[in-house]
Amino acid sequence: MIERGKAKLDPFDVWGTGEQVRDFIHIDDVVAATFEAITNDIQTLNLCTGRPVSFIQLAEMIMLAQGYLAPIRKHPGKPTGVEYRVGDPTKMFQIYEPKISLEEGIARALKDA
Repeated sequence: MIERGKAKLDPFDVWGTGEQVRDFIHIDDVVAATFEAITNDIQTLNLCTGRPVSFIQLAEMIMLAQGYLAPIRKHPGKPTGVEYRVGDPTKMFQIYEPKISLEEGIARALKDA
């Protein structure tokens, strides 16, 4: 999706209905939370933010970060995976809170892409 936003595609293609939801966490936060888990001898931990974001919302966030907003063209016949996958960060928040927001992660990815 970052490459589509970088190219300022119009329309912006999203596989499936676009209503599928994910929980995005920046890799820097994954690494930092993992180190905290090791330091605290925690064996299992959801690494997540608990923030549900649909693919339509993600596409809009990417486009807005690029300074444009195009129609979203959905592709319901394409693979989408599970409909809803959002973690419970309660246990992680006891030892670590993510530092990089989704918006900042998008901005970084667009800059680096």
